[in-house]
Amino acid sequence: TFHKGLLTYMSITDVIRDQIQQGRLRPLRPRSPLAMSRRALLMTELFEQEIERDNDWYLKKERKGRLRADLETFVTEETLDHKYLYWLEPTVDCVWEIRSIREMPSVRVLGLFPEKDVFVATGIYRRDYLGKIESEEWKMAKRNAMAQWRSIFNQYQPLGKNGEEIHEFFSGALPGKYFKS
Repeated sequence: TFHKGLLTYMSITDVIRDQIQQGRLRPLRPRSPLAMSRRALLMTELFEQEIERDNDWYLKKERKGRLRADLETFVTEETLDHKYLYWLEPTVDCVWEIRSIREMPSVRVLGLFPEKDVFVATGIYRRDYLGKIESEEWKMAKRNAMAQWRSIFNQYQPLGKNGEEIHEFFSGALPGKYFKS
């Protein structure tokens, strides 16, 4: 944080800390006390409520448990590949998806990166609900992710607006295509 006249400027790291303190962002903590955290996955309030809700017609409790384990992969695993984490088109929107595909229904978690190795999860979607990649459901899901970003980070831009390379988003990226070129 630095001051210029009467204005106070915060870095995006300061904003993240502030939003965590206010409870608007909540870190996903690995359930195993022995797990090493390599990256941070932060959940918006709405996202956390959705994933913690016990009974849900949209996604059953058991499937949410597997999804949570898949999300812990982002936090704990040394490497990540494009089958797990994918930058959605148009990349200028800066929206990514984490894919939970080992169990049915297949699930997508949308979110954005405020800084390297920090993913902000904004929404959970069943893949069968989203339909084709050009569908209105996909467009709404991406708009929702961007709207939640703005409500938390205001004028701060997510990573991806300046042509960043994959290694600038997260460590441990395996070779592969993380977006369509």
